[in-house]
Amino acid sequence: MTKSIKYVLKLAVAAAILFLGCGDDWISGGESAGVNEFLQYFRENLNSGDQECSGFTLTVNINPQTGGTTSLSEGICYSLGTVVNITATRKADYVFCGWSGASTSRDSAITVIMNNNQTLTANFGQVTTDTFVDTRGDGQSYRTIRVCNLTWMAENLNYQTTDSSWCYDDETSNCVKYGRLYAWNTAMTACPAGWRLPDTLDWNKLVSAAGDISLAGTKLKSTSGWDNRSDGSSGNGTDDFGFSAMPGGLRMHNAWCSPSEWVDCDEFEFTNIGRQVAWWSATELVTGNVYTRSMTSNGSDVYDSFTDKNNGRSVRCVRDN
Repeated sequence: MTKSIKYVLKLAVAAAILFLGCGDDWISGGESAGVNEFLQYFRENLNSGDQECSGFTLTVNINPQTGGTTSLSEGICYSLGTVVNITATRKADYVFCGWSGASTSRDSAITVIMNNNQTLTANFGQVTTDTFVDTRGDGQSYRTIRVCNLTWMAENLNYQTTDSSWCYDDETSNCVKYGRLYAWNTAMTACPAGWRLPDTLDWNKLVSAAGDISLAGTKLKSTSGWDNRSDGSSGNGTDDFGFSAMPGGLRMHNAWCSPSEWVDCDEFEFTNIGRQVAWWSATELVTGNVYTRSMTSNGSDVYDSFTDKNNGRSVRCVRDN
């Protein structure tokens, strides 16, 4: 029997006592107690017997307490197999970072099936900003943002490697504005000491923190620099977190190279500056191909894709905190 049902039953019994005038433990001098005395009796006896639970308890914690709320905030007793729906809601200036304990989902709304005693923690975090100076090369400085225990560079990497990295159209000004484009093998070692190329799970955490996956692109795009959408409306974003995604374009095999020829195809072209950005992940799909994350001026989402390791994509480095 759930706690809410117990409360209803106790209320019904207490009300019957009040109106029928029975119950020597709260009747004084043969006369019915007043409403105030009834309410006091109800409060004092409401929780009696609640300590025992014949089913399973679900306890929900919030970390930190100031970060948000959940639709269930106390331990409640459930029978075996009960399906419990619970939602975490962030407060202003916080982002939802996912669940821990009985669930590790990054979705704010989850379902829990009660087959044992379970504890859940809804984790929230604030986005903080800083700067980092790469002591290699010319000492480039990067803006950074910390989101849910990961620190991201808030600019594309612009570290000139010995080979396999390029400025769009071989113009240095494009490296200054958009960062460099890297082949994957080079990207895997291009980040400064203490930093690394993010894997697909890191990208998933960032996109989830931005909320609705279909709108994450808009929240992470810069507020200027993107071409208009095909319908003429602005392709820029709101840059809610200071991630400032810029459309640095791609370096890829020429269109005439079929996928089966990519390994041996040495013809490349630069394309889609102003309209698209794609970042490498550290996660390989199959030999020769790697997952990427992309945004376009025509879309509001952040989407998964994959490409050949020899193509040129942008890099965002991450650091664990």
